[in-house]
Amino acid sequence: MQKGTILFFLFICLLVLVSAGYTTIIGNHQERSYPPGTTVVIGDSITRGYSTGIDQISYSAYLSELLPGTTIINAGFWEQETGQMLLRFQDDVSNQNPRYVIIQGGRNDIFFGTPVETTEMTLKSMYQLAEQNDIIPIATTLYFDNSFNTSQNQQIEELNTWIINYSVENNNPVVDFNGPFRDPSNPGQSLPSLLLPDQVHPSEAGYREMANDIYYQIFAKNATPIKTEYHARDGIRTQELLRD
Repeated sequence: MQKGTILFFLFICLLVLVSAGYTTIIGNHQERSYPPGTTVVIGDSITRGYSTGIDQISYSAYLSELLPGTTIINAGFWEQETGQMLLRFQDDVSNQNPRYVIIQGGRNDIFFGTPVETTEMTLKSMYQLAEQNDIIPIATTLYFDNSFNTSQNQQIEELNTWIINYSVENNNPVVDFNGPFRDPSNPGQSLPSLLLPDQVHPSEAGYREMANDIYYQIFAKNATPIKTEYHARDGIRTQELLRD
């Protein structure tokens, strides 16, 4: 067996073990729900979303449907790295006086070659800035990017491990996007059905999944989770929501 094949096999095994560890760590860490309140979501194009001309497609839009009456402010900006988010954090987050800030970022850092350690320190700065302004920071993991190579997705795994460990150590809430997006038949990749054809940005189904993840992992931890079934109908991906 060639060295490259062995290394790839070991990486896949590590992904399975780490994923199981994420579920246990987050489950043990977050034992209570947080009451809804004004929330700013800051991030890159994955947070910003897109418009169909009629509807806004983003996880913040779908989160608003799950939290009626709660103000959700979308401060996502296309193609930004975490360093650029940090520069506008005061204006776009702190000055809005929210109760929470959901911080999503790091994909573009990896794409543009920023070291993972630098991204970690930038995220840490945003978490700390939030706390200094009496805002609860909600960290999020990154899902695998199907346009990335194995090395880049290894960096996503490394960054996710740091995000979760930091959140647990500092008693901050954290949302795991990576777990629900994982493709069980293709380790190290996300489910294609939850992504647009570019295999980078979430599809409508993907954004609904992200909103559900935030809602049930943070704001309604004791609620009965919605079962989601995604299926194609006439070439269009739709979603059915079923309760027990």
